[in-house]
Amino acid sequence: MAKRLVAALLWFLVGWCFYELAWSLLAFPRAVGPLFGTALAALVTLDPLAVFWPKSEGQRPQASLQVPIRAEE
Repeated sequence: MAKRLVAALLWFLVGWCFYELAWSLLAFPRAVGPLFGTALAALVTLDPLAVFWPKSEGQRPQASLQVPIRAEE
């Protein structure tokens, strides 16, 4: 769980700094930067698609790759 909290903090800072760069170069509204950082950190922390934090074996659906073999008569 500590990894997720550290990752959330780092992604928040990355999102905010990226938005500050966009604000300075493209004149985006500045107040949106912390909101963008918070949304990015929440996306990484919650990870709805299990891209960053893989689910444990008990929660992961098992795909069956077995193909039934028909006996030749």
